[in-house]
Amino acid sequence: MEDGELKLVKKKVTKREIPPDIKAVKLLMGGEGEPTDGELEAERQKLVEMLKEE
Repeated sequence: MEDGELKLVKKKVTKREIPPDIKAVKLLMGGEGEPTDGELEAERQKLVEMLKEE
């Protein structure tokens, strides 16, 4: 306590693990704002199909 006020000593930081393929899709989509999870999954599926065709 400092001057009668509580002082924050530790801060809990949580991180959610994002699969690497979703990170790649975000990178490929560029700076179009924050896409939704559904948009990311649709883009991922489209890219996977493109890779299968090659």
